[in-house]
Amino acid sequence: MRQSVTTHPVAVQARKHAADTGANIAQSLTAKAAGIQRPRGTVGEYKTDILFGNATVSVKQDGAVQLSSAEGKTSANMFRAVDNSFPADLRATFAAAGLTNIIKGLQSMPIRSVANQNIQRVLDEQPSTRNWNSKNWFLNGKLLPQYDLDLWMSTVGNRLENEIKNFLETHPLFTHRLIEEALTGRYTMTGGQDIRGAATHILTPYYYKLIDNNYIRKVVNDPSLRVRISAKSRKGVSSSTMRIDYKVTDSA
Repeated sequence: MRQSVTTHPVAVQARKHAADTGANIAQSLTAKAAGIQRPRGTVGEYKTDILFGNATVSVKQDGAVQLSSAEGKTSANMFRAVDNSFPADLRATFAAAGLTNIIKGLQSMPIRSVANQNIQRVLDEQPSTRNWNSKNWFLNGKLLPQYDLDLWMSTVGNRLENEIKNFLETHPLFTHRLIEEALTGRYTMTGGQDIRGAATHILTPYYYKLIDNNYIRKVVNDPSLRVRISAKSRKGVSSSTMRIDYKVTDSA
């Protein structure tokens, strides 16, 4: 097997943390070298970056990191998978509190849109591919409403973000499991084919830890944790995402 090797000082420091806790760093492989892929039929983000023997490890840098940043379909599936992990009575409670509408809102987030500040850039470049053509997004040089990111954010996106925040604040059991999913991929990466995509441990410049309930609670209660609706852009064209951000520090 091909081993993953790096001499970057931060990586060396992180690997020492792992070795000090008994991790099998001598059997270190990148996820790519190990052939890890998303299980067929699933829509999610696999979390494993490296393997130390049988331990599947998510690697995070110092400072602000993204636990999740996914477009609508993937984000909706994340919420749906977490919901499906609960018994029927709790699922009914979640549905009555608005979870069904949140999932529908995530599912319908725009995949292709343009922020006002990028309109001229898109008009000048006129990007087009087999799947989309920005020329059809304008009428007489004016952006059509269905492609207007700022309009969507002001009328739908901000409301959806507030609905998600309110739901998570009032349903701590769901929040705990959602953050567990964001850290591990445990609920979306169980398609029965290659569950190595789900991380069991986390490695940072400060520590190597099992992602257990204690660690999940630490992340849930950390003031740096943020869940928000955002957008990522390429060549001026934006896709809406749900992001979960967290700051890695030396306190664990």
